[in-house]
Amino acid sequence: MSAGFEAFSSRGALVIDGTYRNLCLRYRRSYPAGSIPYHAPPYARLEVNIPVGLLNTPMFFIKTSPGDRVLLQPMYAYNGSYWLEFAVWSNQLPTGSFELIIFDDYLPPSLAYGLEVFNAAGQKVFNTGWPIMKIERVGIIPEGLPGLNSNSVFTFDGFSDSANIAVGLTANRTYYHGANTGDGYSLAPAGRKVADRIDFAQVCFGSESDTFPGGGSVAFSGYLGSGPTTVIFVDMNGLPPAPFG
Repeated sequence: MSAGFEAFSSRGALVIDGTYRNLCLRYRRSYPAGSIPYHAPPYARLEVNIPVGLLNTPMFFIKTSPGDRVLLQPMYAYNGSYWLEFAVWSNQLPTGSFELIIFDDYLPPSLAYGLEVFNAAGQKVFNTGWPIMKIERVGIIPEGLPGLNSNSVFTFDGFSDSANIAVGLTANRTYYHGANTGDGYSLAPAGRKVADRIDFAQVCFGSESDTFPGGGSVAFSGYLGSGPTTVIFVDMNGLPPAPFG
């Protein structure tokens, strides 16, 4: 904005802008390490659902324990619910808890004291009591990365507190690996926190034999959608813990 009120976090992230309302925390749930049930290799998964009527324009994020690579894959909306899937390689089960975090465009309850900010139209865009989304960083995963190979990763580094970062991808980037015979597998990039960095590699979340029992795969390996992917890193410090919403 060229004029008006702005406020930044101690890390330089824009927290308040007098011209628009930030997304706020709408829903937060934590799942223990052992909550992903057994599934035949190469992957395991946990399905969860959220009532559609609860949300307006949601953005989905995952917060994992350091060292764990867990994929959050939005699947579909059906019968009044959003269905999402947590997936891992079956030989890389999480050692700690992981969280589903949803930010949304809505008006949370306001405190009767503290700072309030209104835009030129008189609409409230900030209240001290709102659990607003604090973007730590926005990054780009280039087209074609990460690859299928297990050592193909794309890394973002320089995080001062990676353990408290939630990660969200703005596009559903599916990689398919198949052949004329045998099974075909669907994969997508998932992050893992190691020290001051978060690296992304492929995680399998589905197979042809699960979706179409008795069917085969196609002779194709690669991303189903081309182009880079935007990743949003959100600072969860100071926000209400799970369960919320």
